[in-house]
Amino acid sequence: MEASEQTSQVDVLIIGAGPAGLMAANWMSRLGIKTRIIDKKASKINAGQADALHARTLEIWESFGIVDKVLRECNPLFGNESPKSLPILPRNIWLTRAEVCYWGPGANSQIKRLNRFPIAPAGLSRYGQVLIHQGQVEDNLLETIYEHSDIRVERATLPEQLEITENTDSYPVKVTLLHLRKEDATQTRSEVPANGMYRSNLSKDDTEYLITKGRQYGRREVVNAKYLIACEGAHSWTRKQLGFKMEGEHSDYIWGVLDIIPITDFPDIRNTCTIQNDSGSILVVPREKKLVRLYIQLDNIPAHSTSQRFDYSSKTPEELLERARKIMCPYKLDYVHCSWWTVYRVGQRVSSHYQKDDRIFLAGDAVHTHSPKAGQGQNVSMQDAYNLGWKIGMVVRGQLGPSILSTYTLERKTIAEHLVEFDRKLSHQYSDKSNAKAQTEDLSNRGMKATYSTAAEFMAGVNVDYPESALTLKGNSANDYLATGLSVGMRVPSARVISQSDARPWDMQTLLPSTGHFRIIIFGGDISESDLLERTNTVGEHLAAELFPQYTNQSSKRACPIEVILVHTAARESINLLEDLVDVFHPLDEEFGYDYDRVFVDGKSYDGQDGKAYDKYGITEEGCVVIVRPDQYISWVGSLEDLDEIDAFFEGILIRHS
Repeated sequence: MEASEQTSQVDVLIIGAGPAGLMAANWMSRLGIKTRIIDKKASKINAGQADALHARTLEIWESFGIVDKVLRECNPLFGNESPKSLPILPRNIWLTRAEVCYWGPGANSQIKRLNRFPIAPAGLSRYGQVLIHQGQVEDNLLETIYEHSDIRVERATLPEQLEITENTDSYPVKVTLLHLRKEDATQTRSEVPANGMYRSNLSKDDTEYLITKGRQYGRREVVNAKYLIACEGAHSWTRKQLGFKMEGEHSDYIWGVLDIIPITDFPDIRNTCTIQNDSGSILVVPREKKLVRLYIQLDNIPAHSTSQRFDYSSKTPEELLERARKIMCPYKLDYVHCSWWTVYRVGQRVSSHYQKDDRIFLAGDAVHTHSPKAGQGQNVSMQDAYNLGWKIGMVVRGQLGPSILSTYTLERKTIAEHLVEFDRKLSHQYSDKSNAKAQTEDLSNRGMKATYSTAAEFMAGVNVDYPESALTLKGNSANDYLATGLSVGMRVPSARVISQSDARPWDMQTLLPSTGHFRIIIFGGDISESDLLERTNTVGEHLAAELFPQYTNQSSKRACPIEVILVHTAARESINLLEDLVDVFHPLDEEFGYDYDRVFVDGKSYDGQDGKAYDKYGITEEGCVVIVRPDQYISWVGSLEDLDEIDAFFEGILIRHS
């Protein structure tokens, strides 16, 4: 029976409903973009897969207002504050693990603890690392997507053909889909323990088999899209159709994974641990609900083998457990409950290209693969989609110039290259049995402690520094002195400020929600002084009269994609919000009244804490203006007199409507 056919149109088609695809769909749901998302699996993930969310990812989730549920569901947090108080906390308390323990070879082939060290230095972010399985991550993203839109994941559906038309059609991406029968689709395994081998990189890709089944029994549909975002994993069908190559190599290392509730006398089972001896290596990762994930080194594939394929078919959870017991001797290890297991081959590769004709984009494992030991997979994948989503959404809305889409590869490919380089080093340290002796001899240049310490900011995702482009104007070094603690191309770091209207403390990052708006943050200094107040109001009047009207689409009643925030250092009681400041700092809505959430004070709150935002950001009483992108990264820093430069920045990226 030949598949039947129908035709439809959509602004954005997303292939793959994992963390990257759902993050992209989340952006589209917030920006009101007509979107469809498909996945070849018949059902969602219920156990296993990725297990960590790092600091920058949690900051991103907070920007969408969805971080609290994750913090409640994850492995118990370090600290005793409640999630409800989280937005106002300036200190780094949200850590799942305070330390890493290193165990190496002792006497008689038995392991002993050799070192303890912090998993990350304080002050990187208000958040640390939390541990929660991928299925729960996806559930939370699905929940917020459903809340904000009618976007629904279409399961048991995959692409069959892909074409970019050569004309100027506004829907140039033509994708033929096959809607499968549920029994023919990729199945999310439901046995206990769940076998993750069907998604392992050691398993054969089933896409061609599913296409054959779909052609026989399925329903065919042609979708014409403005943009395609492919997030369908390491076996990416889209990448292969475009002829993009994965550059890099697979290593000889084979590892197994067990998610268990351990029964053991090993004293550090609730700490993150690395264990190494002559029998191999284990990485211990404590999880939620008493689970612990064990990454267990198995036998290597013979070096430089090009033809031998690892036989994983005979592997069982029991075999992985036996290997773990041997490495952990003299400690006992057993389990009754195992929720998931798999076996994989370590490899580090990056796609040669990330996008095609600024119409088709790839994200996540479709463009970078690596081992899971640093917990970077779903984090970097979601951050890919976070970088891309607002750009496509604002282009579709007619707000952002299409040329900006080329910055996706510029900004994200380098991150992936750094990731695989780091992962290659880390994987070698975990997998090289000779390294156990080196650790024992405390060769710090090779040690785990040195690796974690030097890579802490990278692992947390807080040191991303996007290069020069129309979105990040790094060229004006003469303005660097204005905000020595802020770097163009990097995210706005946390700092505590006080609301002018009600004295409530806020973190600066919470003032930058993911709504598709650029923010102009005016640091006006002590505006109780008349000259500084006049400078601040002059900037505000210019923005309201000259800048904002150019980018407000009156025909669609779509608001200007630029918002203004004022942070001053005057005594809060010395400023009258409505009388001293011009209208742009307290705009009036005929239905909802004044906006009281645009003006903030760098000063002490009633609990005695002083955020000292100006000190943290290196801003003097001269003040400055900072332009922030919709993804919280800094675009430009200048003085309050640089109004022409502010205008020129937006003229280079936004579409005028007047």
